[in-house]
Amino acid sequence: MIIAALIFTVSGLFYATAPPEGLSTDQLEIIMTPTQSGLLMSDLGGGHQSGTADPQLWNLFLRPQGAFILLLLATHVAVLWRAARNWTEVELPVASAARKSASPNPSLSTWFSNSVEGIRQGFGGVFHAQAKNAQFVVAMLLSALWPGVAMNGYDVLGTVLAMVAMTFALAAAIRGVRTDTEARHTISVGIFAGWTVVVGFAALASLMITRMGVDTNIAIMACVALATICVILSQILTGGVPSIIITVMLVLVVIAAATMQTDPTQATAAVLGVAAMGVVLVRESS
Repeated sequence: MIIAALIFTVSGLFYATAPPEGLSTDQLEIIMTPTQSGLLMSDLGGGHQSGTADPQLWNLFLRPQGAFILLLLATHVAVLWRAARNWTEVELPVASAARKSASPNPSLSTWFSNSVEGIRQGFGGVFHAQAKNAQFVVAMLLSALWPGVAMNGYDVLGTVLAMVAMTFALAAAIRGVRTDTEARHTISVGIFAGWTVVVGFAALASLMITRMGVDTNIAIMACVALATICVILSQILTGGVPSIIITVMLVLVVIAAATMQTDPTQATAAVLGVAAMGVVLVRESS
């Protein structure tokens, strides 16, 4: 898991710091106060007077500015923290099994056979632990892979991989609730899962705009609705672990604040999504 987490983090830093061709800096600026100029869902979809239009909405989250930088940082911190915890959980069984198999003054043959048995038992625990985390590992690897695929002209395949990554991340969070005794493990996975929901549906909206010719507002409203349904179902299945739904709600709050004056349609869709998720969150938490 630690290797997958490092791959995800390095790729995320690479995408965040590599400037896209033809995209102006002001197009990637998220404005928290609606009285200031700029928001971007409408700018990316419909063009911007001072820059080239970029319909790839995932740039909001893969190359973030302003508030969405915090989302990216929180996601990577959560992934690295979970991987570090897993590292200690995996390494300890190996060392423990090796210590248990040792005797005070063994012969060479006894020492060798005991060591082999201890290592075998230890790695059995390792493989069991890794099998439990397989969905999370696959989600991290796919999340590291798909932006590079999409940015190199294979946007359909990239979007498919993003949705598959989201599915595995949500499955990992749901599985964690049912198997982990420590809720904080699932909280960190839930933050990552919420991030995959956001970028996955941003990629889907981009595909609808660029490949299907769907109007920008319609594509964004449809993806906000789908993301809301997806997150609500996940919250019902995960019960008392709210990190997925809170992550997505915060993103929609930022979008609503930034689009309130520049694009009321998108702001309304975001507000309705937040309201629906808030009702479910309160109901499931009570």
